[in-house]
Amino acid sequence: MKKQLLFFAAFLIMSISYSQELSQEINQSFSKRNIESLADNMDSEIELTIEGKRERMKGPQAISQVDNFLQSLSSSRFSVVHKSDKRDAGFIIGTLQSEKIAYRVNISFKKIDNKEIIQTIRIEQINE
Repeated sequence: MKKQLLFFAAFLIMSISYSQELSQEINQSFSKRNIESLADNMDSEIELTIEGKRERMKGPQAISQVDNFLQSLSSSRFSVVHKSDKRDAGFIIGTLQSEKIAYRVNISFKKIDNKEIIQTIRIEQINE
């Protein structure tokens, strides 16, 4: 029984640390305005929404689209506001603040073989 409990505890700790790793990677990628480092975490097809325009596209194309959007901002800051992590899926909500406009960034992911795979990215202006 003790071995099973130790195994479960180790698995839980590994799952939490990997999840934090994705959250940190997203934070760094958006802060640096370059999401190329997320390529290994992209699903083969991504649902991407940028300012109301929604498309389903291949992972590399989504990376390019988000990079183009980020580069169009004169300056920006990004911070993770909330993260929900379940056994087989989760999401991350962040705020992307440009010089004049604030955006809400929603990223959902599923877990496959203990790896978090990004399925959707939504970037929408926050109406204040």
